[in-house]
Amino acid sequence: YGIMLIPEIPVWQFSEAQLSDPKVLALAQQQMREMIEQAGNHPSIFAWSVATESATGSRGGISYFRAMRAMIRHLDPDPFFSFADDNLPKLERADQSAAIDADFLMMNQYFGTWHGPAAALETALDRVNALFPSKMVIISEFGFPGMFAKQPAEADPGRIRTIEQQLPVMAARDWIAGAVMWCYQDYKSRRNLSPGLVEGFVEHGVVDEMRRH
Repeated sequence: YGIMLIPEIPVWQFSEAQLSDPKVLALAQQQMREMIEQAGNHPSIFAWSVATESATGSRGGISYFRAMRAMIRHLDPDPFFSFADDNLPKLERADQSAAIDADFLMMNQYFGTWHGPAAALETALDRVNALFPSKMVIISEFGFPGMFAKQPAEADPGRIRTIEQQLPVMAARDWIAGAVMWCYQDYKSRRNLSPGLVEGFVEHGVVDEMRRH
């Protein structure tokens, strides 16, 4: 039927201090404006995203999101808007997060690796639904980073196992509209997954950096 896109500006793992900085907000709004002006008429644009895995569960993060929402609504009122969050199951109340103001939720989940045991996924999903019962959820990231494999050769079987085990769990919940496997191929980044490591390719894909299996 086609591809739906949620373009996003590069606000990744920003702290509350960063999100509260007027210079950061001004730069984020400039980048969002440029992105909307460039791609706003593309028929595949479903929504806009203003952050990933940042401190949107803080007072500064909520203010940042509301400022971005006001700007986006002025420039492009029709598409939805949201952000990707990896802390939604940890909330005690919905109003502790900017997610309460989002049109829908984007949840990054790495149960089986960073976020805890794989068996905790169902409880986490149902917790998010209980907090935000009126909101659609897209699992904006799930997968198996290679750094969690005991041996390099075990990374791809770990990804296969994650897909086979987790997709049915998510598909069984009709409030989850879709799930995005992170990611297609290993990629170059200014920051690798291990602390302080900046060299090499991020080993996270279903194919390597040369698009080989």
